[in-house]
Amino acid sequence: MIDYDHGDIVFHCDGPSCGEFIETRTSNFESAQNMLHRAHWKPRKVVVEWRHFCPDCQAAGELPMGRRA
Repeated sequence: MIDYDHGDIVFHCDGPSCGEFIETRTSNFESAQNMLHRAHWKPRKVVVEWRHFCPDCQAAGELPMGRRA
């Protein structure tokens, strides 16, 4: 999930019962997305919605099947 905190982009992990998030401290989506990738998070498009998964949820096999970004 993508959220905003005072205009800055915050990514929240969409894994079940996961509370991980990344505060990007930027409002620029490309910069925020680069930070997400450097932190080894994985985006997945599930039907029509993009979801984001932290490394712990990836290791637990909690990524849904979908198109890879």
